[in-house]
Amino acid sequence: MKLSIADRINLLEIMPPQADFLTIKKIQETRDKIIFTNLEIKKYEIKLETKGDQNYWVWNKAGQNYITDIVIGEVTENEIIKILKKLSDEKNLKIYQIPLYEKFVERQV
Repeated sequence: MKLSIADRINLLEIMPPQADFLTIKKIQETRDKIIFTNLEIKKYEIKLETKGDQNYWVWNKAGQNYITDIVIGEVTENEIIKILKKLSDEKNLKIYQIPLYEKFVERQV
């Protein structure tokens, strides 16, 4: 799946820290693929900044166009879809999560 820097950060934020053994094992494998390499962090200047009581991620202009293709297995993809649908159903889906929702949930329709 083609993912931007923002997509990868947002995926890491919604992935559950606990689940049954198979699911959490597959999620960990996916997290390991999604996490930024030292080269990506350096090249795109990816960093967490704080302004007041707000934390937010920033990256340079080159990073705005950076897309990487990451293989996400079926178990993890189903878990991501379930989480995004739940966020939407509970009216807790955030604006910055819309691209993820469209990539994972909308393409299922």
